[in-house]
Amino acid sequence: MNYNKASAKWILKLIQSGVRDVSSKKKTKIGMATPARQRNIKLTEDEKALVIESYRLGHSPSIIAGILKKEPTQITTFYSRWKLISTLPPKVIVKKNIISGRFGLKLKDLVLNNPKLSSRKLARKLKDEVPGQER
Repeated sequence: MNYNKASAKWILKLIQSGVRDVSSKKKTKIGMATPARQRNIKLTEDEKALVIESYRLGHSPSIIAGILKKEPTQITTFYSRWKLISTLPPKVIVKKNIISGRFGLKLKDLVLNNPKLSSRKLARKLKDEVPGQER
């Protein structure tokens, strides 16, 4: 992941020093629910990296949520999904088409220009127009 390591280290130092809330001067309860209109629903890439690093260091989700001003359930949900996805192998993409797009367009052009050609004559004409195709 690409994130700002300096800001993540700064926030992790604040966690270790006992500061509960980075944005305000007074300390608040950890995991206190914030109104829905004030909180940002999605985690940014920097916040995701911070959550992963904080879990690795052993911090609880409520401390992380208090610093990021998110709900603890949002932090735990993100981390549990991330753990499942991170253990999976990369997705294999299998192309199901038999012919490429250009080849299909050439075939369509031949059929539109010569609608009365039989399938054998159409295949022969296609081989003549597209060299190197051995099907």
